[in-house]
Amino acid sequence: MEQRSTGRMRSVLPSGKWQGVVAAVMPTRYDEFYRARGKHGNDDAESQTRRSSQPLATGFMNPESNSQNGNWHRDSQFHHPDEEEERQAIDAGGDLGRSVQLQVALVPSDDVEVVPGSHRRWDTDAEYAIRRADEQRNNGSNAMPGALRVALAPGDAVAFNPLALHRGRYHTDKRRRTLMLTYTSSMHPRFDYFSDQPWFDTAGYLADLDLHTCAFFEQFVNRYGDEWRAEVATQTHEAR
Repeated sequence: MEQRSTGRMRSVLPSGKWQGVVAAVMPTRYDEFYRARGKHGNDDAESQTRRSSQPLATGFMNPESNSQNGNWHRDSQFHHPDEEEERQAIDAGGDLGRSVQLQVALVPSDDVEVVPGSHRRWDTDAEYAIRRADEQRNNGSNAMPGALRVALAPGDAVAFNPLALHRGRYHTDKRRRTLMLTYTSSMHPRFDYFSDQPWFDTAGYLADLDLHTCAFFEQFVNRYGDEWRAEVATQTHEAR
């Protein structure tokens, strides 16, 4: 980002203006999350929490015992588990420009890695061998060709297309505080794990936010509310 942009970001972070945004998307399910993490380890905690009737949309990842470099991935592999479908989607370019991932460093960090330009094409043979081959058993490799490790000062941000090859790094001996946001085009909304947030219907949930922030989340509720309400109604009916 340009210096004037990162300077403005640094001026916002200490002021507490992020607080309302963070609080609005953070459900009170950390007790379940940490129980899952303690029982199953960091890798399984998210999947265990997803099985609950109220999904966890925002989590605080804090590895205590196992340092690891994250797995190389494209976000498209989660939307298209079938490899051929994923390849067709990337080759068609239909998802390009629909979302952007923004990572903001709160402390000095170089724990984001990305392969620039990879969102526009399918994996090379070497990339495929790391990300997809052998049931993804090599996806933690440190030999990804063309990988760029991004160094960020506090308040700096890196933005990239989440269809690109990327990963994070998580080490117990290195403090990492990163705010990760994914913005999706309103023209191509996706109802999934991240947008399924029925606690937004709780009375007074947005009451403490300023008008600008509240208006932002009201748009979110207007777009996805009917879908999560339908899911809640279905779950309630099945539970009877």
